[in-house]
Amino acid sequence: MKGKKAIVLLAVSFILTTFFSLSAFASSDTPVTVYGDFDNDGNFDSDDYALFRQFMLNMIDKEIVPATCDVDGNGLYNSDDYAYMRQHLLGMIKIFPVQSTLVPSPTVTPYVTPIITPTLTPVPTPTSTPVPTVQPEGLYISYSKEPLNMLKVTLNIKNIANFSGYQANLVYDPQVLRPVYSDGSEYDSQSPVEIGSLLTKRYIPTDFAKHDLQNGVLNFGRTYLAVDSYKNSGVAESSGSIAVIYFKILKYETTKIRLENCDTMPGALKGTIITDWDGNMILDYNVGETSTIPAYVLTSTPTPTIAIPSPTLEPDGDDRYYYYYW
Repeated sequence: MKGKKAIVLLAVSFILTTFFSLSAFASSDTPVTVYGDFDNDGNFDSDDYALFRQFMLNMIDKEIVPATCDVDGNGLYNSDDYAYMRQHLLGMIKIFPVQSTLVPSPTVTPYVTPIITPTLTPVPTPTSTPVPTVQPEGLYISYSKEPLNMLKVTLNIKNIANFSGYQANLVYDPQVLRPVYSDGSEYDSQSPVEIGSLLTKRYIPTDFAKHDLQNGVLNFGRTYLAVDSYKNSGVAESSGSIAVIYFKILKYETTKIRLENCDTMPGALKGTIITDWDGNMILDYNVGETSTIPAYVLTSTPTPTIAIPSPTLEPDGDDRYYYYYW
């Protein structure tokens, strides 16, 4: 009798031990949340970015958008999430803002050791090689008086190696200028600017914008999403116009158009971000801060003596161009 009881107790003990071992094993295999993963394939990539863009254009209902697309953790799906997704794709950020609030403090500790190492060794490297060899001329802005009482402002780049995209934060005086399209139609808070001669090829060029029109701020950009195909082509874009903005002239007085840093563009260089076809931010280009437009440029009949013919730069007819190089 005692022998039977011992066998029963051993059997019960074995079953309980197996049950709890399996439970512990199963509980450790918890699913990992992938932020930005719109199509729920376990990864965040350009497909998710394209789907979220369709939602921003009202092509997809809000009910279909998964909660993981709220990448800044504010409870909304909007252009901020769209901008952060773009920055993540281009390698400008490694994690989304919502993840920075979820990461426990121990994860910060491993970075204490690696950070010390680069500060000891790579310091001599920048001073010896990059400055003389890869110094692009940079980014500049040109403007001209147009018919129908409009000012045309063009953002240009020159000698930016392997250029693949940009973002800019442009500030103007809303009492003097009002942004419009070339046909005179009004901007809204998410109107993309008109394109230039670059970023027009088949590598999925994508626009994004978030403006504060009341305070005179245009935040906009354009980038290739299919950067691997672009790089594999071996034909890089480096010089040309990247954006065109028309302004309706409200007052004939001297005014300024300037590029300024803002909170939504971490790591920006004087209100601009430029990336190459490897998804890296380019940091060694020249940018000016302010372009002053004299009142006589805004008048309907500019003084002929200050007109600057430039047929080789702008062959489309109007030779009254005023260039400000940045």
